[in-house]
Amino acid sequence: IVNAGCRVQPDAPCVELGAAPGGCITEGNAVPDAEALFRDGENLGARLATEADYLVLGESVPGGTTTALALLLALGVAADGRVSSSLVENAHTLKSSVARQALAQLRANASSDPLAAVAVLGDPMQPAAAGIAAGAISHGCPVLLAGGTQMIAVLALLQRLTPSRLEGEGGGEGATISAPMVAVATTRWVVDDPLSDATGLIAELGSFPLLATALSFADARYQLLRRYEDFLVKEGVGAGGAAVAAALAADIAPEQIAAQVEDLYTDILSSTASVSR
Repeated sequence: IVNAGCRVQPDAPCVELGAAPGGCITEGNAVPDAEALFRDGENLGARLATEADYLVLGESVPGGTTTALALLLALGVAADGRVSSSLVENAHTLKSSVARQALAQLRANASSDPLAAVAVLGDPMQPAAAGIAAGAISHGCPVLLAGGTQMIAVLALLQRLTPSRLEGEGGGEGATISAPMVAVATTRWVVDDPLSDATGLIAELGSFPLLATALSFADARYQLLRRYEDFLVKEGVGAGGAAVAAALAADIAPEQIAAQVEDLYTDILSSTASVSR
């Protein structure tokens, strides 16, 4: 849904909310159009709310756990050493150093204005996803934030926005950001990761559910899939939320998803081998 600066057209319905990629957060001008992204997202969320019983929002952001850390810190959440990573070894020291440089760019009043903080040190996904969620919730459509600590940062952003800024332009009466209307869903690799603290971070925001799929690749035929069990990658474009939604909405077991993933991986390897020949 959010195609920020990417000119690769997906083979699926696509709505572009912003054409500019995020800037360097240490320079204090990361997302200058954060307010517009939020409002455009709000309008999109309101429209999608009329087409679905609930929304599942995923993300794909290079360096997204660093911007998540910076935003959480700006919003008053002690997140140092607690955000996740796609790598086995989590570069907490480097992330904290970058985030602290970004925090130094915050003006005195920006830290009390969540979207102003995003403009300084966030990434474009954050206001867009928060806007979509707010627009959907304001029209009575529940939202599943599909991701780990990056989506917890989006949840924190939603929570910190004042009610007046959560009034959708499509006729809604304003979003109520509460546990019955929004939850975070991820994989067990994120939740069980010894080098991050998704459960502790979300608990600091309130009684919001944190759901995790039991998806496992421990018995996969392919060694690269088994690396997930070593906490490599952990998530991927809403993978955990998609698996949770599949289980709750269609009673699809994690074992079925794992088998399907292996079949798709086999097809990819076969296609690659054919091309190389």
